[in-house]
Amino acid sequence: MFFVCFKKKLYLSYIFKWTVMKKHYFFFILILSLFKSHAQEMIQEAVVSKSYVGYDGEWQNTSFKTPVIVHSNRLGFLKISGADFLIKLSGDKAKMEENTAYDSAELTSQELVNTKNEKNGLVSSTYKGKLVYKTIDGVYTPDVSVVYTINQADILRLKISNNKNSKEYILDLEIK
Repeated sequence: MFFVCFKKKLYLSYIFKWTVMKKHYFFFILILSLFKSHAQEMIQEAVVSKSYVGYDGEWQNTSFKTPVIVHSNRLGFLKISGADFLIKLSGDKAKMEENTAYDSAELTSQELVNTKNEKNGLVSSTYKGKLVYKTIDGVYTPDVSVVYTINQADILRLKISNNKNSKEYILDLEIK
């Protein structure tokens, strides 16, 4: 009798502890999800509508064989797909192929250098970092600076400067 009663109390105490622990886990997970969702920034997908290349301070219109797709946000995230553009930006140092795993580059180790508010309500944010190309031969990582032209939440233009070969491109973006 004592053993059955003791077993019943032990069983009830486990159930009680489980329900209390379950509530704690629920609150812990709830708090974590709130912090995570609050800290995320939406990623914008856009297609390049116009592009310009800069040589010695002079800008000329340029175009590419394949469409250039840009994934970016206001916090400096940048991923560019389009092998033709990326090969030209690298100065033909990155060997890439369209429609394969080797047709994109991503900005890493980005650091905010400057933010400037312009008169027409636009914000220009300058980031420096490494543009990591996944190429057929391995990885190519030039130092770049990227100027984001932002209107509220939308990124309208990118100015990308490759510090290894002094090439500059301006990309006007059309949001998908």
